[in-house]
Amino acid sequence: MDDRYRPEDKGVANAIAVVIDILPRVFRFLWEVSPGLLALSCVLLFIMALIPAAIVWMTKVIIDLVVVSAGTEIVWSVILIPVAVIFALWVLQAACESASSMVQEYLSERAWNHANQKLQRKAAELDIAFFESPKFYDQLHHATRELFRIMSLSYSSLSLVQQSFALIFMVSLLSILHPVAILVLLLCTLPRILVESKFARMRFDLQSELVRNDRMGFYLQSLLTSRDNVTEIRIFGLADYFVNRFLHFRRIYLIALRKLLLKLLKMNIGLNILSMGGVASVWGYGVYQAVLQKITLGDLSLVFQSAQQSRSLLTGVISSSSNVYQSALFATRFFDFLDLDPQSVEGALEPPRSEHPPAIPTPLTQGVEFRNVSFSYPGSDEPILKDVSFVVPAGKKLAIVGQNGAGKTTIIKLLTRLYDPTGGGRVG
Repeated sequence: MDDRYRPEDKGVANAIAVVIDILPRVFRFLWEVSPGLLALSCVLLFIMALIPAAIVWMTKVIIDLVVVSAGTEIVWSVILIPVAVIFALWVLQAACESASSMVQEYLSERAWNHANQKLQRKAAELDIAFFESPKFYDQLHHATRELFRIMSLSYSSLSLVQQSFALIFMVSLLSILHPVAILVLLLCTLPRILVESKFARMRFDLQSELVRNDRMGFYLQSLLTSRDNVTEIRIFGLADYFVNRFLHFRRIYLIALRKLLLKLLKMNIGLNILSMGGVASVWGYGVYQAVLQKITLGDLSLVFQSAQQSRSLLTGVISSSSNVYQSALFATRFFDFLDLDPQSVEGALEPPRSEHPPAIPTPLTQGVEFRNVSFSYPGSDEPILKDVSFVVPAGKKLAIVGQNGAGKTTIIKLLTRLYDPTGGGRVG
């Protein structure tokens, strides 16, 4: 993992830095997938952000018109026009929601294909030496499992933009009552930012600390469900043992997750009470102003709706910000994997220069010679081969016999140039 995202950096400033660093790369990725779909999704979300505030405003207009018309001759056309406008807004909102859902689902599928393609090509470029390292498998598992975070991050980001616009439109309606009402709602809701960012980081740290535990669970699951392993598991009666081991690894994760969620639950209860207290105070002041006839009944209705919806939107903005941060942390795993240096593992060969190797191998004319070849696997000082020498003439066969771990497979890997010798002569 990149040093920019060290586990000890858990403050709001670091959260903002992580998001700023990774978000442009995610949207460049989505732009590669489909510029048109991404642009259409943004337009639909903006329209959806504007509609709730427009509906609240038109509701106020209707109530004021009804109050003014009381005791006088009713001009129905004047009242029915805003009613028709609200109905049209509902239809537009439903249409935009349906279209947005379809666009995002299709974009998600295309993005998943694109991300998998990048992941597979990167894995194919890396030398076999990477696949001897447990740390590499942790990275690969994390990157593969967190592929969905790319779309999660994009959705959370677009949702954050939508909710932010909707919040701006909705909060601006509260200025009818008093600008301080906006400040009260903000002060009663903003403490959630600290809690949400903290717990987003804690979730990421939990997944990072237990990545090998998670990988072992997936490995055991694959053993129990793979056709290649089913016969041996049944012959040796290993099913119960593997199931119990799988449950053991899952239990470790669930215990840690339960502790984290209980902490979050306690904090959320207190934060919800605080934010609802802010809404209640705004409502109370609105009723007081209405009794003094300083605002109309339509204004009071607007205050009631806009205060409650502003609280919900502000909570949603903070929650979306937390989701953006958490998804950004996980998305770094995918991009970190794509950024792996092919030479970062000891013993890794340089990537082939040609993407199109010869279809027909060149025949051997002089045979194969091992001359004092020694080899140790990357990350290990224990030699698998030491001063091995032999010659296989062209057109001849040679049988290599030895105990498990003697180096038979390693010789084949060296012959096929999956590795280079770490000592002694060259493989001829």
